[in-house]
Amino acid sequence: MKKILSLVLAALLLVCACSLTAFAADGTVAYISFTASNDNDGLTASTAKKSFGTFDATGVMSLLANGGTMVVVGKAYIGGSYTLPAMSAPLTITSVYDGVDYKKAEPAENPDCAFKMASGANFTISSDVTFDDIILFQENDQNTITVPLGTTLTITDKAVLQTKPGNDYHYKIVVEMGGTAILSKAAQEVCTIENLGGTVSTYGGDAPVAPASGVELKMTVGKTDYTLNGETKTMDVAPIIINSRTMLPVRYVAEALGAEIGWDGATSTATLKTADTEIKITVGADSAIVNGQAVKLDSPAVIVSDRSFMPVRFVAETLGGTVAWDGATSTATITK
Repeated sequence: MKKILSLVLAALLLVCACSLTAFAADGTVAYISFTASNDNDGLTASTAKKSFGTFDATGVMSLLANGGTMVVVGKAYIGGSYTLPAMSAPLTITSVYDGVDYKKAEPAENPDCAFKMASGANFTISSDVTFDDIILFQENDQNTITVPLGTTLTITDKAVLQTKPGNDYHYKIVVEMGGTAILSKAAQEVCTIENLGGTVSTYGGDAPVAPASGVELKMTVGKTDYTLNGETKTMDVAPIIINSRTMLPVRYVAEALGAEIGWDGATSTATLKTADTEIKITVGADSAIVNGQAVKLDSPAVIVSDRSFMPVRFVAETLGGTVAWDGATSTATITK
């Protein structure tokens, strides 16, 4: 029985690693315009989709389950509060693609090509989203973008923040505990930032570089070799992807970030401790306990091949690190 169980767990790990291609960003480019039709294929500016929708509907998100680029060639309009479906890789939303700039700031009260929402609507991201070279338009009652645990919102310095004449406000950006917002200086100046325990930083155009005295940890899905500050090391299990979330063997991440780790087999609970942070994560639970407070997880911890795997972004960011994801190589880079 033990041998059979080991074979089953090994097969599960192999399937997760080999299915990486299905989860990685596939470079899809999809077009959207509110004046278009969802009957279109969404693959060119002239055949754009009309609405956002879901993966199994007819809107533009039906093409973007694996992330990619959404090109706004007209109004990208959200008609009410909306949660973007969780993609397996990041999404860039832009109005400039393949040498063509589709942005149209006129008329000032309702631009012809911009991202906009219905009055007072809330847009919640469920994966990493970047607004780049696009008009973000605030119309009527203040709109909100919510950044939950484990997600990153980036607004680059090419994004244009435009408000309907007569308004003296722009979007509210709510960064929940464990969420990350990387915002241009302009966005920080005109948006209302509500930080509920996440990370807010200024967009600088360059990827963060670990200081010489810091930590840089690189792990690739399906591979047991990893690097810590440039030195190649080997794990006894490889990172995997489950339910569109990258899961890393927790011990290697915790120890690299300076945390002590304990394991309670009776409750299947891992405890990660630093000088000022204590994290308790129970296998299968939808919440972790951080310094005594429950924090919602977007993916529960699992055990595979007798090793605990936990969502990389939550663990790293709660321990004071940052995470960058390279979809082309399926590599997570953790710095602190």
